[in-house]
Amino acid sequence: MKLSKGLFLAFAGLGLFACSNEDVTENGAQIEGLGAITVKIVNPSSRAISNPTIGGSTIKVGGGDITVKLFKKGEENGDPVQTATITATEIVNEISTVKFWNVVNPGKITVSRNGGIEDYSSTQIDASTPNMQAEPTLIPVFGSTTTFTLTDESESPALSEADKIIDAGAEEADKNKKFQMYTATVNMEIPVARLEVSNIKHIVTGEHETTGCQFDDLTIDGVYLDNIKPTSNGQLTDYCFETGAGTGTPALLKDEIKSPNNDFMTVDAVWPANEGEQAKAYAYNFYAPDEDDNQATVNDNPVFKIYFKTATSSNPAQPVSQPRYAVIEEYQDGDGNPVIFRKGYIYRITEATLTDKNITGDESGETLYGITVTVVEAAWSPFDIEAVWAE
Repeated sequence: MKLSKGLFLAFAGLGLFACSNEDVTENGAQIEGLGAITVKIVNPSSRAISNPTIGGSTIKVGGGDITVKLFKKGEENGDPVQTATITATEIVNEISTVKFWNVVNPGKITVSRNGGIEDYSSTQIDASTPNMQAEPTLIPVFGSTTTFTLTDESESPALSEADKIIDAGAEEADKNKKFQMYTATVNMEIPVARLEVSNIKHIVTGEHETTGCQFDDLTIDGVYLDNIKPTSNGQLTDYCFETGAGTGTPALLKDEIKSPNNDFMTVDAVWPANEGEQAKAYAYNFYAPDEDDNQATVNDNPVFKIYFKTATSSNPAQPVSQPRYAVIEEYQDGDGNPVIFRKGYIYRITEATLTDKNITGDESGETLYGITVTVVEAAWSPFDIEAVWAE
């Protein structure tokens, strides 16, 4: 499923020239005199423990105001010549159109929500940057266009609140003018992918009993993402849960699990714990390749790891080292094919029952064996995949 939804724009210039509806201008329309732009908006469909997204349904981005900016040709990287805002309240009240009037020689239009920007090359992925670890409905989105197509339609400003349109830069006298319409399309994009992991289990009644377990004591002390980029153009980086617990630097994206809720020997317990009947999830947004990036491989995927700080063997003759780890070494779809994570998609592991062989003393995962768990993927709308855990 293609992640991005369309954000549709209509550009109107004074009817001072003859053009067909197939005329296209790039890098700004060549307009003589004043013009008007109609912007119609359709939205594209974490760090903290979150509610897992609901599978099968599109997750629309909501949250804050929508900001629309118009830039003059030749000044696309400077200050906008006009800016309009649709507030969150106005969006709820079905206002989804902005019109810029009295425009001269437009070069680019940008649209953003929840702090979305054009370039994330210096934007840190962790919670130190606002919104980058937001829930799916509050994630930053951004889009822009420099291409306009002339139509055979004309329009005048209504300047009426009843039309559910925000008119920017229009005056009363403009109601007597006819403006030739241009159209353009801006694809709003979500800059990250998202991984959600829920229902992590160890001792399960009837499957893996305490009496046959390799451990007498085992604490689950944290989860984290390894092999991620700190910024959109950064390098994939080696992370550990904390200094001295594995290789690399302390993880940017992690959750600590504290006593008394960290006994991994508790029968039928799940992590993160449910809130009543509501399942929770460990959820992280991370930079991932574009959907059309043919150079991306499974090596670009993040590695989800679980950190067990304390471990005691149930057999004194076979002691175990500590800390210990559980590692996802591969993600698969329902047919067993490997999955490459892409930005704009949500990938969900909805259940992970770990046996003793999945909990080892090797944080790298390179010498381990794999198990398969059920995962769900999404194009900011959930989709099932399989995950292979290391043994």
